[in-house]
Amino acid sequence: MEKNGKQVSQKRLERLKSAHREALGAEEVEARYPIAAGTLANKRSKGEGPRFYRVGRKIIYRVEDIESYLFQNPVMTSDSHRDSR
Repeated sequence: MEKNGKQVSQKRLERLKSAHREALGAEEVEARYPIAAGTLANKRSKGEGPRFYRVGRKIIYRVEDIESYLFQNPVMTSDSHRDSR
């Protein structure tokens, strides 16, 4: 991977991931959550979707950012209204 003409090593990427508790690539997000890597790419290009970070050419997501994005719009049912009283 390159960053401003310099190589970004896999080891450095792993250190960055571990510094943020847990960070996932788009394929890892797709494997764990109900959102496709292609959908993430489309949303990134539109300036939408979950917060992401670029490390050289690699895109990474923090778990808390993915979960925040997925749970930001709950569907309120009659039972959930009753439970919140």
